[in-house]
Amino acid sequence: MISRVSRQFPDTSADALSRHASNHLPAGIRQFSETNTLSPGDLIGRAVADADDARTIRTDARTSGDSSLSLKAGDAEIRALGFILSRFGITDLDAVAAVEQGELLARAVGVVARRNPELATLLASEIQSRGDPAMAHALLALSKNN
Repeated sequence: MISRVSRQFPDTSADALSRHASNHLPAGIRQFSETNTLSPGDLIGRAVADADDARTIRTDARTSGDSSLSLKAGDAEIRALGFILSRFGITDLDAVAAVEQGELLARAVGVVARRNPELATLLASEIQSRGDPAMAHALLALSKNN
């Protein structure tokens, strides 16, 4: 992923991007960029977890009188929340749950479509009638890959 970003910004070296990622990105985002296997729901969930962890650290640090740690944790929390907002436009944790539920439903539909091509055909027809022919086609293709 770093090399792909580096190609988009030819004036910035891959080493500089790697240093930036390791020094400034929350752990969940770094892992996504390293493995590139997380779904959007996984990525959002990890960013929310990072924000929650940072909030806990901030609160504990404030209670114990460690203002420096409190400020650092507050900054990490804001960065994690800013990532969620800027990357996905999510301003409500209910939307995070909706994304996770949508992914769960999609995975379940995929499993059922592979096992039951007739049901996949019915679902694809309905999806097509609701205006998403690309998704309908993808579901039919999935159903043929038993």
